[in-house]
Amino acid sequence: MLPRRKLWAVWLLLSTLFIGAQGSVHAQDINSWWQKANTLYAGQQYDSALYYYRQIEAKGFQNEALFYNMGNIFYRLGQTAPSVLYYEKALFKDPLNQKAKDNLALAEARVALPIAPVKPVFFISWWQQFKLLIAPQVWAWAMLICFVAGLWLLYKRMKEQPGVHYIGRWLALALAGFVFSGICFYASYQARTISDKAVIMQPDTPLFTKPGREDADGALPEGAVVTIEKEQAGWYFVTLPNGSQAWVAGGHLRKVQD
Repeated sequence: MLPRRKLWAVWLLLSTLFIGAQGSVHAQDINSWWQKANTLYAGQQYDSALYYYRQIEAKGFQNEALFYNMGNIFYRLGQTAPSVLYYEKALFKDPLNQKAKDNLALAEARVALPIAPVKPVFFISWWQQFKLLIAPQVWAWAMLICFVAGLWLLYKRMKEQPGVHYIGRWLALALAGFVFSGICFYASYQARTISDKAVIMQPDTPLFTKPGREDADGALPEGAVVTIEKEQAGWYFVTLPNGSQAWVAGGHLRKVQD
């Protein structure tokens, strides 16, 4: 009989091999489904392609290519709300995907009686675009460079070594760069990892001033994009494209970020 320590080592080795084998099979399934879906998609067999894309999504595999293809299929099948949803998902994964932006505009053009959006103030619009322009990793490197430069300048100042003029000014500049990079890193990271958007999935979705009321105070068209402000017992308080706010039942919308 093997000692307890050896039994533990054997069990750990077998568990690792089993998990690795499971992961390999899982990856093979996804790759096989992806190839089948793309072939069917190219052959315009959209319903069949969508079946495999859904299988991939159900396994937790999510990226902009998958969502973009699913958006295209829903658009070609004439399903407006799902096409808007998956184009929004694709843009959440890759905000600079111009094809997804263009196709989203085409899908939104199909929304019946759309709500005219309110254009934000120019500096707010600029900031929203700027957050997505540069990846968080770039700002992280900028923070590191400013931090190292600040330490080096501080060391020079403490040792009172010649060779660097206006050390105090350069140190202040390094500190300002570190703070600015930190703010941009946080904003860029939040914009790329957290989405408060949702898409209305049902036609004539009722709006309420309070959750649970029987009489609706308006309606939203299928495919409208709203911003979730808060959630309460299956209800969502949302901001509409025109800036007004109302409550919507959770079953009538789907979040861009699941």
